[in-house]
Amino acid sequence: MYRSTIQTGNSSRAKVQIEDSGEAQKKFANAKSISSAQYFGDQNKAGDSESQVRLQKFASSNAISSDDFFDRDEGGGSPSAVDLSPSELMNKLTQQIAALNSLWTLDDEN
Repeated sequence: MYRSTIQTGNSSRAKVQIEDSGEAQKKFANAKSISSAQYFGDQNKAGDSESQVRLQKFASSNAISSDDFFDRDEGGGSPSAVDLSPSELMNKLTQQIAALNSLWTLDDEN
């Protein structure tokens, strides 16, 4: 077992202590991949069977969209970029860039 301390760039934030018993390495040593549900042991059997039914529905498909997989209506919701005029698209992108810049500014201050 080893203990490590992780600290982010800001020294005023709390340090996170992680204890590793090596259990995960032993349990998943031969696994090609694992899910967070497998790692944390919170697999929901009812949800798992629902996922299996969904997956079987698309077994012969070459490609599926997330809307198809999650049974969402493709026509609903906000307009896609294709539905926008060039000026509307530029306005939307400008707003998103401004929002990102403000987030980066906040991050730099911390």
